[in-house]
Amino acid sequence: FQRGSCTFVAQEEEKVVGFIVVRKERDAGHVITIDVEPAYQDRGVGTQLMEAGEEWLRAESVREIYLETAEDNHKAIAFFRRWGYETVRRISGYYADGKDAFLMRKELESGRRERMEN
Repeated sequence: FQRGSCTFVAQEEEKVVGFIVVRKERDAGHVITIDVEPAYQDRGVGTQLMEAGEEWLRAESVREIYLETAEDNHKAIAFFRRWGYETVRRISGYYADGKDAFLMRKELESGRRERMEN
């Protein structure tokens, strides 16, 4: 546990099938990691985790969120783009094995949800 961070875990019965760790860093949020077991991908688990992480960051008054993902992880890149993240730049040698990463970010709308009245 780290101050200013939050972890959400997705479980099926007793088994952990995914998790996300997010952290508030000044006025920005950082998705430290998100991971879903391969057998549970494409079943909405990642979506639920992103919703929980972004909602927590909204409650923390965060205005933008950023994350890093491997440049060759096309599935993750497509997932994040669907969530509104844009590639900002490449980070050379980001991972221990020397792989590059993409830094991605998005503006986070206000935590206040206004209701339409008829």
